[in-house]
Amino acid sequence: MSNIKLWVFLPPLSILVAAAIFSLVDVTSFLSWATYINNWLLDYFGWLYSLSTLFFLIICTWVYVSPIGQLRIGGKEAVPFLTRWRCFYFPNHHYCHWYFILGFCRAIWYHLH
Repeated sequence: MSNIKLWVFLPPLSILVAAAIFSLVDVTSFLSWATYINNWLLDYFGWLYSLSTLFFLIICTWVYVSPIGQLRIGGKEAVPFLTRWRCFYFPNHHYCHWYFILGFCRAIWYHLH
């Protein structure tokens, strides 16, 4: 536990615990509150999410095919930890996992109505 920075860990944890308690106490109010927050975020920041996703994909593709992909951190004798394919695959693979996990939660959320 000594490696965990509490000032980083505790604020999101407290929000999560408060939301869980709120959902257990009053489900109807929690759903209306969460729907309002979700709609507000989509209305004002949906474009930012779409653009950041597009830029992330463009940057990953650019790094994969550009000369910066040949850069060896640690000098000429350093052995790469990941191959070029894994450097491209790893972030995109995990991004897709999180997209499907959150998309699945979002689909369940919208079908509750």
